Parts: sequence; C-alpha cells; structure tokens
Amino acid sequence: MKYKTGDQAELGIYECSRCNSAVAIDMKKQILPICPNCNHNSFTKVEEEDVHNKHRKNVEVPESLK
Repeated sequence: MKYKTGDQAELGIYECSRCNSAVAIDMKKQILPICPNCNHNSFTKVEEEDVHNKHRKNVEVPESLK
C-alpha cells in the first residue's frame, strides 16, 4: 500500500519510493513527513518481518518499535 506525506500513519517503518530511505513512525496517528533524504512524498510501509532483515538498507529501527 502506498502512503503520502501528510497521511496519518500507523506505527512502523515507511520506505521512500524514490531513494529507499526510511522514516520511523513511533507515535500513534503521527503525520507522515516528507522524505528527509530526497524530499519525495511517496512511501511504502515496510512489513514487520522485513524490519529486522539485515539486508535492508537505511532502516534504523527506533527502540520504541523493537
């Protein structure tokens, strides 16, 4: 599922559709920001089983989501 900047996002990690940088949402109903790396506005939510996959790049899991 695709998400855009300004959407109310559920807890989790969202990956930028352009540069694959990750944005962590660690508070309920937090607004999804613009990508801090490339200023793009489209994201895909990283599935929970992929969050801990060591082969994924640029995903830093906040302590609150571990």
